[in-house]
Amino acid sequence: ANNELEIIDSKAFNRSNSLEIIWLNNNKLFYIEDSTFNELPKLQSIKLFNNLSKFVDLVHDYEYLDEIELQHEKRPDGVEKTDKLDVFLNQFRILNQNFLKKKFPGCDISNLTHLNLKNSKITSISPQAFENLFSIKEIWLDFNRISFISNETFRNLENLVDLDLASNKIEKIDPLLFSGLINLNKLSLKKNLIENLDGEIFFNLHKLKTLDLSENKLKTIKSGIFNQLKNLETLNLSSNKLCVNTQIEDGAFKGLSNIKNLD
Repeated sequence: ANNELEIIDSKAFNRSNSLEIIWLNNNKLFYIEDSTFNELPKLQSIKLFNNLSKFVDLVHDYEYLDEIELQHEKRPDGVEKTDKLDVFLNQFRILNQNFLKKKFPGCDISNLTHLNLKNSKITSISPQAFENLFSIKEIWLDFNRISFISNETFRNLENLVDLDLASNKIEKIDPLLFSGLINLNKLSLKKNLIENLDGEIFFNLHKLKTLDLSENKLKTIKSGIFNQLKNLETLNLSSNKLCVNTQIEDGAFKGLSNIKNLD
């Protein structure tokens, strides 16, 4: 990675049967033979982003492959299975139903655990965009242009532990948006346009440990808003429009028995 490679000989990795990781990102590669990685049966990770070619149909079936990092329309066509996709810096704009299957035809995403969609100019998310991602543990949607999310969007993601919605244009959170995320550990809503928090917004988030609400437009913290967050350790409310005594109600932090960091 981080060189000025323009081409790789098709036999460059011959006799490297034990090779598991190849990072060729941030080069000037414009051509790679289809057979270049064929002799690498144990290949687990390939990084090809920030090069001069899309490398369509380059990555084929590998028994152990579980990580591909591609961007700018590069597609892992033909990959038998993967559990991690970093597809940031694309231009999805709208996440429709089955958008991943359409974007990456031939890629089995049934075991996907990590999905990075940051900085992809997303403005809208269909309520069915993440359906069938039952194994997903991390979704990063930060640095997009999202203003509204339906309360059904994350409904069946019971295994999700990390959700990043920072640096968007969200003004209001539906009270039921996070209600199905029973294993969520980390939630970032940093740098949005949120003014108010509904009393039930954090209901069922019993395992949440980190909550970032900084750099919003919060004017009031209602009493009991964090009641359900028994395991919360870090709460960031910095850079809002709060004023002690007038806008933080009595009992606002009631129930935070494990809090360690409050900003």
